[in-house]
Amino acid sequence: ESNRDRQFASYVLPALLVLSSTILAFQITKNAERQRLYAVFENDTEIITQRLHENLDKATQILFSLQGLFDTADRDRGLIPVSRQQFKIFTDPYFERVRGIQAVGWNPVVKRGDRAKYEAYIREEGFVNFQFQQRDENNRLIPDRDRETYYPVLYIEPLNGNQRAFGFNLGSESRRLRTPYRDWE
Repeated sequence: ESNRDRQFASYVLPALLVLSSTILAFQITKNAERQRLYAVFENDTEIITQRLHENLDKATQILFSLQGLFDTADRDRGLIPVSRQQFKIFTDPYFERVRGIQAVGWNPVVKRGDRAKYEAYIREEGFVNFQFQQRDENNRLIPDRDRETYYPVLYIEPLNGNQRAFGFNLGSESRRLRTPYRDWE
């Protein structure tokens, strides 16, 4: 039996040692790979966060620029002091510089008594069926109901692909009216 024990020890012990070493090497490699992937994830997260902040800053700059455009426009021009062509020329460069922007729009505050004037003004520009709109319970656009105040999308660039937003009253959605940053009036 002692010969048998020696044979067992000469085969089994090295096999157990190799198996243990393999398991240990696997665990070390797995932990190192987990740490590497975590570091890559953290780095990617930082890069994505930085890019989101940069794009948000650029989008905010667009909004302030638009405010400046309308604030300095010729008020004698009528209800809307900026032409559609001016708006398009002004906004086009932003789409090249800022990723993720689907559209840029302008939505004035319109009181109940001025609604008909704004709708007529836009129709005279060639949008013969223009009217302020809201969504019904099936998410279809329908003529907006009578309200005290409207926030219609009167300018949107690019118009192509965003026609459904044109004329939409942002104030018809209660969630938009609840925004904590509402400083529209």
